[in-house]
Amino acid sequence: MKKVLLGFLPFLFIANSFAQVDCSGGRYYTPIFSNLDSAMNVVYGNAEFSAGNFQDLKMDIWWPAGDLVQYRPLVILAHGGSFIGGTKEDPGMADHCKWLASMGYVAATIDYRLANVIDIILSSDVESTYVNVVYKAVHDQMAAVRYFRENVAIGGNTYQIDPSLIIVGGFSAGSIMALHLAYMDQPSELHPDINISDDGGFYGASGHPGYPVNPQAVLNYCGALADTIYMVAGDVPLMSIHGTSDGTVPYGTAMANPGIPVMVVSGSGSIHERALNVGVDNPLLAYVGRDHCEFWSTAAQSDSTYQFAADFLEDQLCIQHLYTEQNPNSVFFTAYPNPTTEQMVIDIPGNDTEWNYSVITMLGQELRAGMISKGQKVYPLDLTGLESGMYIINIFSGSRKASQKILVK
Repeated sequence: MKKVLLGFLPFLFIANSFAQVDCSGGRYYTPIFSNLDSAMNVVYGNAEFSAGNFQDLKMDIWWPAGDLVQYRPLVILAHGGSFIGGTKEDPGMADHCKWLASMGYVAATIDYRLANVIDIILSSDVESTYVNVVYKAVHDQMAAVRYFRENVAIGGNTYQIDPSLIIVGGFSAGSIMALHLAYMDQPSELHPDINISDDGGFYGASGHPGYPVNPQAVLNYCGALADTIYMVAGDVPLMSIHGTSDGTVPYGTAMANPGIPVMVVSGSGSIHERALNVGVDNPLLAYVGRDHCEFWSTAAQSDSTYQFAADFLEDQLCIQHLYTEQNPNSVFFTAYPNPTTEQMVIDIPGNDTEWNYSVITMLGQELRAGMISKGQKVYPLDLTGLESGMYIINIFSGSRKASQKILVK
């Protein structure tokens, strides 16, 4: 797993001090709250948008009225608009936040710095100009994440969130921001044209320095990465929804074209392939033949989009348990490549103990067994001789255990 560089932490971040997620009664899966509270135009940061000119960064927040749960998952969404337009007031963004809040989440939609379209058109290097615009927007989203974590630490936790359960996402450009926040999390991964000293360094200067920026999951609605190599084993899970004929942000790896060709990027289809290869949980809903974010255009597709997102969130929060600190008897590992032929690895991020492992058939017959030493984060596993089919890898140590299905071709 890549380690996010957190820098100075002004507080001790103890995730297991927060209440375990309660998914009973349809919470976090179905709308159960008919009344919502909200806070509009909350200033979460301040950033330079042109030489010597600064702007307040604002967001709108919704949460269930009268909810007694003290620590709730937070979803931070960002609007689309090709980084030159759009606002947090986009009706689709507000509707999505209200839907999330009706299920028990705290949900926010943020504004962020936008580029001047004339600067883009007149640029002698559109790709270089665009990647720096995107990077500044990522800095703003980082500030939004830090705002909430600072509020928990020293502000009284105004919105009753669990700072170890922050999910980022957005539509189109907003998804591009969220994906890069989650997976371009090392300075060495930055696009070579990014001027890291221009906007406050790797973490930016948009507000609330010193607090962690790492999210726990990503909601990707027709977004893309500059390079899927950013995604590695142990990274956070994501959900992707994308039209296969998207002419703005490509479904696969192709030229992004929000009106003018910008740069080659990798959309949800390519991200899905990479995530499968490195073992990152990543359900994908592909709308065949549909263009850019068209899944909001009909009631049927809108309903299936909402359902797909709800299924992902429920799976991560209530079944997979996104929060390792709140499940001390669980261990989280990945086995990849999956599917495989003969060789794969067991990847245990932060391996802190000695583990036994076994490979069994779906009927429970043990075919492989062994031990993984403490501190050995990546263990090579030889599956030579196994017939094609589905198997289960178990790892266990005392009361701690986990399992993963694998497919041998």
